[in-house]
Amino acid sequence: MSDLRPVLLLTRPEAAAQRFAGQVAAMTRTGFETVISPLMRIAPIEGRVELGGATGVILTSVHALPALEAADPDRRCTVFAVGAATAAAAERSGFPAHAMGGDAAALVDRLITRAVKGPLVHLHGRHSRGDVAARLTAAGIETVEQVVYDQIAEPLSETAQAALNGDAPVILPLFSPRSAMLASEVVQGRAPLHVVSISAATASAAAQLARTGAVTVPHPNAVEMAQAVAGLLDAVSRLEGPEGAQ
Repeated sequence: MSDLRPVLLLTRPEAAAQRFAGQVAAMTRTGFETVISPLMRIAPIEGRVELGGATGVILTSVHALPALEAADPDRRCTVFAVGAATAAAAERSGFPAHAMGGDAAALVDRLITRAVKGPLVHLHGRHSRGDVAARLTAAGIETVEQVVYDQIAEPLSETAQAALNGDAPVILPLFSPRSAMLASEVVQGRAPLHVVSISAATASAAAQLARTGAVTVPHPNAVEMAQAVAGLLDAVSRLEGPEGAQ
């Protein structure tokens, strides 16, 4: 890097990373360098999605939405989405949708509390946590699951590696336990590294990364993630600035 501006290292898919960087920029006056290096590639899995007589579909990631769109062209199913962003995407596509608390545990608890009628179908990626279908079925809400996409690991870019080996502080937001696990395998370097996690499970998977600092947001959503990152950018900028460096 050409200066000591903090680096925001984003490992989400390109489009999501760009949106998040824009959210952060709107929340801080601190100048920062954005480096985008996705740690996984989303690959649809071939095969027909079987909705059968499902009364609703559970989406724990927006990446499962294309499979649902193909399986339900008339938009008859109600979507129970893990968070607000996924619910909003489903609504834009024409589905009635409900945000269910931000993580798999909250989603399961809310579906049980509301005594939602099954059968339900959980569409998810190959790497999934929370045992959503099994927990709901055990609670009396018949739920089946289907894997509709894969999350294929990708290496860090040379630009990301250079940032991690530089002198400027690096802020690394992590949005899932899977991304935290992948980051733990490849993120190395001497730069001061601050990790921001979307959940306790994500923070646990990223524990070995937090060599400089770690923050876990109170509620698992992109707005609080952006607020936490913006706050860290302001904090490290003050530390690295002329007054803090003295």
